[in-house]
Amino acid sequence: MSWLTYHLRFSLLVILFGSNLLACGGSSPGTETTGISNASPPSVSATTPTNGADNVSISSALTVTFSEPVDTATVTPTTFTINPPVSGTVTVIDTTAMFAPSTSFTPSIPYTVTLTTGIKDLAGNRLAAPFSWSFITGATPDLTPPTVSNTNPANGTTNVSPSSALTATFNEPVDPATVTALTFTLKDSANNPVTGNITISGTTAMFALGTPLNFGTTYTATLTTGIKDLAGNAIAVPFSWTFTSGAAPDTTPPTVTATSPTSGTTNVSPSSALTVMFSEPVDPATVTAATFTLKDSANNPVTGNITTSGATVT
Repeated sequence: MSWLTYHLRFSLLVILFGSNLLACGGSSPGTETTGISNASPPSVSATTPTNGADNVSISSALTVTFSEPVDTATVTPTTFTINPPVSGTVTVIDTTAMFAPSTSFTPSIPYTVTLTTGIKDLAGNRLAAPFSWSFITGATPDLTPPTVSNTNPANGTTNVSPSSALTATFNEPVDPATVTALTFTLKDSANNPVTGNITISGTTAMFALGTPLNFGTTYTATLTTGIKDLAGNAIAVPFSWTFTSGAAPDTTPPTVTATSPTSGTTNVSPSSALTVMFSEPVDPATVTAATFTLKDSANNPVTGNITTSGATVT
């Protein structure tokens, strides 16, 4: 076989092999279906309960918050393990994975939770290393309902930015699956609902507005009894708070409504002060010797002291 013949056959094999790869849709980890490259592995940013926690409710669910959304199919009882073993179900919502036990934990013993490198983000990147944390269960189940400890804006607040997000902070972590558009609502004074995106981080629920609020309008936010803690206890009674959005911004420029002396006046006292009346109060810092000038017919400037009081400048 000649060198040229061998070279041509080898090149043909390379081309056919590459074509087969493309036909199979092969892609490497770190590349999403959109073609956007993401080579960073996911990491764990928070857990509930926290590492080393004591007196954890024997009926409490476990949650893990990742640095980015993870592939739901990769978070399973095999990659999310508990020792000693406890039966239950694992669910994933965005960046949060939750283990809901189907039976109670054993009271007053240590448990270790491990997340394996089988967990991947949406681009196929695995956890860089297994992640573990431990806690100790309490002697009795958690039967105390969650309560709201803080809201932003606070109840009765006025002049709230129309684009500001709302937050509600609970006294304990709540089940993310129970905080939805049905259990965290926002309505205006005419009872019209406001749309938004609801997210949970630890003990805080956030309502991000879909569109800005109307100016100068009173709104009521409500958290219903559908919201539960990780042990399944619901809020005892609905919780509501109100606030008022800020007024529309002033986009009307000020105008001069009167002067003293008036334009064209003669026989004015040489020691008389000049005053200007505006249609609204003006910013004193903007009324200076550079913006309020007096000159004679030869264009010579006249010095003086300028004062501002509301809509009047002297």
